[in-house]
Amino acid sequence: MLANTLCCQPNHGQRMQFGSNLMVLSKIKSRVASSKLLFQQNFDKARDESAFSAHYKAVLAAVLFLGCAIIVAGPVRSDYWIAQSLLNRGLTTIGTIESVDVTSQPRGRGSKEYITTVDYRFVGPDGQIYRGTSSYKGDKPQHVAMGGRIEIVHDPHRPDISGWRTALQGTEAAVYSVFFTAILLLPWCVLWLYRYARWRQHRRSLPT
Repeated sequence: MLANTLCCQPNHGQRMQFGSNLMVLSKIKSRVASSKLLFQQNFDKARDESAFSAHYKAVLAAVLFLGCAIIVAGPVRSDYWIAQSLLNRGLTTIGTIESVDVTSQPRGRGSKEYITTVDYRFVGPDGQIYRGTSSYKGDKPQHVAMGGRIEIVHDPHRPDISGWRTALQGTEAAVYSVFFTAILLLPWCVLWLYRYARWRQHRRSLPT
């Protein structure tokens, strides 16, 4: 009987873990309760302390909202549409690299973005030789060389519209990352502008 009772009692490590979990929950509760965005009262109090800052941030939020809305509504870059069309409906063939150029540009925090540009040629379905140029942007330069063979995707009806598959996939992936970032930012912009509008309405209702 005593052994069963001892087994049911939490040991020192379990009690420490339970206390740690309570502290974490308490901190989360405190942060949520003091949130300036989740609760209108907290938002109004913070904005009353600096009205100019509120108007300035509202303009930034509106600009950010418009930018995100445009991105979510549909990527406006023509190279994205070309890449998506070729990857979805294009014909694949093998091309020969005629020249390679690798450049780099800074991308913040000391990192670099490498741009690998290839000029290539390939034989179309009609037996004619077509040429094109594609660029891939990434953390590392692509391992390609003049005279090498790469995978080319071209329009079934217009072989003169073509691209290096690796570069097309890179373009599509880059736009997707921007798209999902915009998806995450849109709710924040909408909620911030809503709180701002409620705060402005409340200030106008105050007696002067």
